[in-house]
Amino acid sequence: MAPRARNSAGVPGLAIVVGIVALIVTVWSPLALFDAGMTGGVETGPIIAAFFTGAILLIGIVVISIIGLTRRGHRALWVIALIIGLGPVIAFIALWLALGASVG
Repeated sequence: MAPRARNSAGVPGLAIVVGIVALIVTVWSPLALFDAGMTGGVETGPIIAAFFTGAILLIGIVVISIIGLTRRGHRALWVIALIIGLGPVIAFIALWLALGASVG
């Protein structure tokens, strides 16, 4: 009988690292675009590409985290990766609620 494969923490750990990098890029890009719009003369194509790359990576992290949670391996690490992947959504909802509460 073959030995049972051990669940490695490497995959959720890699998901967490990629998620943090994608989160930083996704948050940095709109700020850089705002700065480029205010100063003028800066090529915005790479900044927009970085934003969409970060957003696609975050969507991938969410999907991989959900799959990892269903496979019952290192649930705590997968939950952390899922929270990181959903970070921009959580921030948007919090900002929307805060602005909605102040306007109404």
